[in-house]
Amino acid sequence: MRTRLLLSAGLIFAAFLSAFSQVITPSSNIIYVKKDAVGSGSGASWNDAVPELADALKWAHQNLSGGTWNSGNPLQIWVAKGTYKPLYSHDDAGTNLLPVLNSFVLVKDVQVYGGFEGNEATPAARTNWKANPAVLSGELDEPYEERNPGDGGVTVYTSVCHVVVTAGELGSAVLDGFTIVGGKAQYWRSYDVNGKYINASTGGGIYVVDSYATLRNLVITNSSASYYGGGMYIKSSWTNAKVLKLSNISVMGNSAGMFGGGIYLEEVTLATHNCVLMGNVAERGGAFYMDLSKLSLVNTVIAGNDGGAFYGGAMYLKDGSSVEIINTTISANKGAPIYIEGGAITAVKNSIINNTGVYASYLDENTKVTNSLVQSVTTNGGGGGTNLAGHVNPQFVKGRTANDAPFTDGDYRLKTNSPVVDKGANGSYPGDINADTDPAGKPRRAGASIDMGAYEGGYDPLPVTMT
Repeated sequence: MRTRLLLSAGLIFAAFLSAFSQVITPSSNIIYVKKDAVGSGSGASWNDAVPELADALKWAHQNLSGGTWNSGNPLQIWVAKGTYKPLYSHDDAGTNLLPVLNSFVLVKDVQVYGGFEGNEATPAARTNWKANPAVLSGELDEPYEERNPGDGGVTVYTSVCHVVVTAGELGSAVLDGFTIVGGKAQYWRSYDVNGKYINASTGGGIYVVDSYATLRNLVITNSSASYYGGGMYIKSSWTNAKVLKLSNISVMGNSAGMFGGGIYLEEVTLATHNCVLMGNVAERGGAFYMDLSKLSLVNTVIAGNDGGAFYGGAMYLKDGSSVEIINTTISANKGAPIYIEGGAITAVKNSIINNTGVYASYLDENTKVTNSLVQSVTTNGGGGGTNLAGHVNPQFVKGRTANDAPFTDGDYRLKTNSPVVDKGANGSYPGDINADTDPAGKPRRAGASIDMGAYEGGYDPLPVTMT
């Protein structure tokens, strides 16, 4: 208990020093953030950047009612490469000021962009955000110890419970260009942020509740939860008709003690585009666990996840959940790749499900599957003459087996000689087939017809050179 009190007091004192050691003055509604900056800390330029993202977000939260930005004229925070840690707890009640409850909380109409070198004049000048990694790390600088009231033992916490929290109506808020790592949702407490309930044992990487901020260009990795949603926990209300979209997001190497190692959905309508879920682990739903939710997958890879012996390495559907699978690759997930306790697969189009354990009872090839290859389900010429036989090898660049799961190093692009090249239907693709790219950045249609799966083909493994 002594450790808990000392750390809490230290946190409050640190917050006091941070709040009064710099005055943030955005320039043209932009706050610049750069680790180890040595200027004034005003945030008005790269030279005078704010050293910590946590301070920039705290200033935005405190000045939200000032009227200097809105949905049509948002505040932007530009973040240069470096590792940043959440420094503040945002409990509405102001009572849970504990380091394990620190998080980066998104603010209404505030757009946060990472991946800058630190000299750019526009977000578009970030030619490759991954080359300038802006890392949001949940690792605590010092372990936090708390004495258990029951047996008197001590629990040691090394990370915050949620690296990022997005709660409530956030207008035009954006999170774009970050690697999110090291959240461990394992604390016993619950609290409120922006009037929304937060459970500290779920959602290690990103915790989303009743919120539709734009989330894109992210890597969510090495995060965990005691219960649900190691990488992401997303909750809304079934009566909410909004669709949350995830674009260009990799969810890799996360785990949950129970459900949804990668992403847990509860009463949510979610659409993914150019996303990769790989190497996630849970008792049920290695990549996705869906409870009363709708999921639309486009240009998405789900591979190498582990959902236990039978319970959905790729996804677990419960209580009327549904999934639509378009130009998606599902392969080498341990356990049945798709397990349905309650719900349905509504359609499979232009997709590859190269994974043992897909039950034919889930899919009627002639009514739900077109221009696809589904192991143990499709037949050559089925689906109105458009499907390929389920035993056909799609010829991935570096495919692996379900026995290898969990893994994050598979390569599910298509070789030049792949039999699924040009076998998709252009009309089944829901986006702009001429302007869109696949997850590797290649034009979505390279030939006369779109390819099956998440990637356009034409790749060959590099030859091995003997020296």
